[in-house]
Amino acid sequence: SLGSCSLTLALKLTGNWVTFTWVQFIVTLLFIIAYKLIPESPSWLISKKRYDEAYEQLVKICRFNNRKVPDDLMINIMSLESDDEDKLKQTMNEKEDSFFDLFMMPGLRSKTLMITIVFIACIIGYGGIVNNTVNLEANNQLYNYLLLSFIDLPSLFICWKLINTRLGRRWTNVITMALCGFALILPGLIHREYDEYFYTGCTMVGKFGVAGTFMIIYQHSSELYPTTLRNQGLGITATIGSIG
Repeated sequence: SLGSCSLTLALKLTGNWVTFTWVQFIVTLLFIIAYKLIPESPSWLISKKRYDEAYEQLVKICRFNNRKVPDDLMINIMSLESDDEDKLKQTMNEKEDSFFDLFMMPGLRSKTLMITIVFIACIIGYGGIVNNTVNLEANNQLYNYLLLSFIDLPSLFICWKLINTRLGRRWTNVITMALCGFALILPGLIHREYDEYFYTGCTMVGKFGVAGTFMIIYQHSSELYPTTLRNQGLGITATIGSIG
């Protein structure tokens, strides 16, 4: 969301698409260069059995946060190696879950179908709203795009708060999808002369709803699948949703 807002500012300052493209290229190039300066995650280093590097990173983290480095830190890290070997032996003796279990097992099949439908609805709604920006107000397309980008911020914050209340993931998702659908259908139900502020307002409300749905569906769907099928389930549903 902040990136989209910054794109609007960059386009306003540059004034033409050639300079704007160069700005995007330079920013991307800086990111590629800075990527090498970002330290590796200690948990990832431990999973790759690079214990010495993980120890160095944890020591840096402790010093940065003004914390004392535990005396038994290295011992605790090395103890993970034996735990990994035990888990590996246990995993080899267990049946591995297959990708086809997503469609062969009734419970997972219904979940996969419903999550895929939600993804398709989200992507169609989100993409349709963004692509329709040019039709909102012919003389102020840049301002409309800025509003559509900025509206994601309060949507994500409010939905993040709501999913941790009694509403939970499911009902918050239902509310945001219903809000988006109602806001987008409303202009077609009300027969009136073209009012740019009315249609722009409905579009903003719809974008508010679908942005929240996008955040919730990733969180919710990852919790519905078992751990061994989480990545496969989320990947296939998101891919089919993008194609749809």
